[in-house]
Amino acid sequence: MRKERGDVRNALKYDLYVVYFQKNQPIGAIAPMLLGEALLEAGVISEADLQKALATQTRNTHLSFGDIITQLFAVPRHVVESHYVNLAISPFIKEWLHKQLTKKPLSDGLPAENIIADIALTIPVFSRYEGETISFERLADGMYQESSSLTKIEKITAIIDPLVITTTKQQQIIFHHVHLEVSLRDKGISPDNPGFLPEARLRLLKALKEKN
Repeated sequence: MRKERGDVRNALKYDLYVVYFQKNQPIGAIAPMLLGEALLEAGVISEADLQKALATQTRNTHLSFGDIITQLFAVPRHVVESHYVNLAISPFIKEWLHKQLTKKPLSDGLPAENIIADIALTIPVFSRYEGETISFERLADGMYQESSSLTKIEKITAIIDPLVITTTKQQQIIFHHVHLEVSLRDKGISPDNPGFLPEARLRLLKALKEKN
């Protein structure tokens, strides 16, 4: 269970993996989970490490939090990425899948959530795409100076294998090699195969009929 942190500073700055900066001040975040907090709770970094990383990123807005943790504390990149996928991306995908599968009844007004007991997934391969945007503003002498910078993860592509949907009757609906693209700009997820979700709902409906 994640610890709640209520002050505005943490609300804006605690997700240090994907943070908007304007004039060196954070103005918002778009990641599905707070990576800094995840690394802290996993024991990868200490509270003092976190505060140092906060200060470092404020001065180096072009760096992602993962880069800062690796550079400052010699935490291997694969450790940072593992926690990011396991504690941020995987739960985010699970939540999306559950929402997509249950947003309308399967049959005869029966909500799909009445038959879904669990969704489990493994991500054997993923790719992360980053981008940096730098803005400049014109000065009185006609020269330009940097006014804001933004380092963000544009998207993540992931292969899920397997994806296991377990029903309340303990039936397992299994999919292999499900390709998803996670857009962190709009918090959206797109399956590579547009027929994936309809097929999943059909298989849930079949399980529902077998149950009855």
